Amino acid sequence: MIMAKPMRKDRVLIHSAVLSTYVGDDGDSPGNPNSVDLKHIRIDEGRKYSNIDGRYEVIGNALMFVDAVNSVIDDGESTRSVTAADLITKSEIEFKGKTYSVQDYDTLYADSKQEEVHHWEVLLK
Repeated sequence: MIMAKPMRKDRVLIHSAVLSTYVGDDGDSPGNPNSVDLKHIRIDEGRKYSNIDGRYEVIGNALMFVDAVNSVIDDGESTRSVTAADLITKSEIEFKGKTYSVQDYDTLYADSKQEEVHHWEVLLK
């Protein structure tokens, strides 16, 4: 079985961003109070389209690539690998002075049996 290598930090995962995790909105407090740094990611800005009933609709404004091995979360005290549980819909990503909202993500696997995650592709709007 051939396994895909992790994305390279020095050439592909060249960006960092701030992740504010969505924790819900109870009406009294903001929905995104916890912020951490995402390191060794890639964000490709540009509109993402979907063909719905013959019409192209904008479904996102950027695509974020998060590697299962090299991308990390840094909370200022420690670092850890990113997991799918960190990619919560409605969480906010701050990148280059812009704030994006996590819309959805796709999990891509390193092997054909889909046992080992290679990376996530996160749709941002």
